[in-house]
Amino acid sequence: MATQSSVEQNRDAGLSLYGASPIIQIGANYINVTASGINIRIADSGDGNVLRILGSGGVERARVTTAGQMKIAGTAVRATTEAIGGLDLFNGTAPVGTLANGVTLYAVAGKLWAMDAAGTATQLTP
Repeated sequence: MATQSSVEQNRDAGLSLYGASPIIQIGANYINVTASGINIRIADSGDGNVLRILGSGGVERARVTTAGQMKIAGTAVRATTEAIGGLDLFNGTAPVGTLANGVTLYAVAGKLWAMDAAGTATQLTP
């Protein structure tokens, strides 16, 4: 493991670029980017997930599957059939305040909400 900025190449990991900690690793079937405790992994891992974004402590924050399904803030699978090209939002914290020129979609207690630029929240599902 390198301690200063350097480049390493080995048979198993492929190519690794290091700073204070591993920054970029490129292998035969993956690219892993780490910075300030955030990890982005693009891989053909054989489990149907091709992109994972991990937060501090390795907690998964988002994923994209080979079917184009995106999951944000959770990893649960629908009981019967997953969507192709769908978006799953899991419960989080409702936003507060204004957002210049934008809107936010979020989930609270399994219900879909939207908040407009002015900070007005509207429940979109019954």
